[in-house]
Amino acid sequence: MKFIILLTSIAFFASGCVNSPTGTLPGSSNRVATISDKMSKRVGQSEITLVSELGPPDYNYTASNGSKIISYEVDWGIGANSPLCVMTYLIENGIVTKWGNKGCPKRFTLKNQELIPNSIPIPKPTLN
Repeated sequence: MKFIILLTSIAFFASGCVNSPTGTLPGSSNRVATISDKMSKRVGQSEITLVSELGPPDYNYTASNGSKIISYEVDWGIGANSPLCVMTYLIENGIVTKWGNKGCPKRFTLKNQELIPNSIPIPKPTLN
């Protein structure tokens, strides 16, 4: 009986983490990192590092001034009409300077996520 109560308690706690709109962990001063948190940390990173970590972009455009816009697409649903997450980075002089995303969930998964203090606000995209 104690085992069933323990499992029920764990399931309730885990569902609270998953269903929390802010990603705040119950009883914690931390929240789960969002896609925006992860993308904003790439500002200042070299294009070579970005591509070596994420792979070749799905789309890229080079402007006449040499700046680049590169995009990665992630299909995070199932089926032909599933939503498409597009993550875009602006590269200027070989460095990531801006980022943006469209159609992306707040988080891909709660497995192995980085924890961030609740006091740090979720970053807003700088590239629209």
